Amino acid sequence: MKQLFVTIITAIATMGFANAQEVKINVDANARCQQIEGWGTSLCWWAQMCGQWENEAAIDQLVDMIIGYDELNMNIFRYNIGGGDDPSHIDGHMTKGKGKRAEMPGFKDGPDKPYNWNADAGQRKIMLKIKQRRPDAVFEAFSNSAPYWMTISGCSGGNGDGSIDNLRPEYYDAFCEYLLDVCRFYRDQYGITFKTTQPHTQDSRTVQRVDFELLELSRLAGRLSLRCGIADCRAPQAVSNASEERAQHRAVSI
Repeated sequence: MKQLFVTIITAIATMGFANAQEVKINVDANARCQQIEGWGTSLCWWAQMCGQWENEAAIDQLVDMIIGYDELNMNIFRYNIGGGDDPSHIDGHMTKGKGKRAEMPGFKDGPDKPYNWNADAGQRKIMLKIKQRRPDAVFEAFSNSAPYWMTISGCSGGNGDGSIDNLRPEYYDAFCEYLLDVCRFYRDQYGITFKTTQPHTQDSRTVQRVDFELLELSRLAGRLSLRCGIADCRAPQAVSNASEERAQHRAVSI
């Protein structure tokens, strides 16, 4: 049965290329088209969990395995600016199949609340250890969701309907300021300058994130870039990233 299945799949694949025109491609290994800056990982969500281990030696060992020149040798790291979640959702839907790692703390619990810079201690500890041990490390910032109280659904897990925006229109500027305030905090307190800041990660149509229409996502990235330039919150070369689209036409549209 397994052999028959493989045979059928092979036949279908062959049919798809039966009428394709042959194209000859010459590859020049000496021609350099780009230079890879490095490679790395997102700190979301593992760093928030591992950074809270009671065994400090185990944390150091983990970090050394990730950044060591004779180990994984990673040098690019994406810091997740969390949005927190409604307190009534804690240990709820965000933990199903994911554990506590999916619950990323935010820095602000409401529009009139002060910033809590003690939040996200686990992820911060990992990032600071990386910075100390790896001077050439490149840090980028990104968001999976705006603070839950800025969303239409009132939840950082996303909107039930992935075809509509989940960020309230009146909070677009406030969300940009939230992201930039976190960037300023890490620059001023720890000397970490994020090379890029991404207001919305992954595909714009994924239900598990903030969810944006393409036009609104483009406007959001533009607002973030403009405000960053006015606030001088990061290095001059820093830019605002758009989402990582699965469909090429959507990526070009943004």
